[in-house]
Amino acid sequence: MSQPGNSRVNSRLWLFAGIGAVIGAIAGFLMGAPLTIPFLILGFTLGTGLGWILPVADSSAADSAAEDRPDPTDNS
Repeated sequence: MSQPGNSRVNSRLWLFAGIGAVIGAIAGFLMGAPLTIPFLILGFTLGTGLGWILPVADSSAADSAAEDRPDPTDNS
């Protein structure tokens, strides 16, 4: 689902945006029915921004961190 040219636009970004939209819609509904859609849009935007600014986990960084850890099966 990730776009080849932009590694930040991936399923994690859409997950954050969706969660933000749901939270925004619930908050808008609790504040008053006419505010549901504006709060949904605001929540979606904030979720997208949060997903965009958080660092993306790089698999090569995780692999190098795993190489630095001692092997638990090594008894020497």
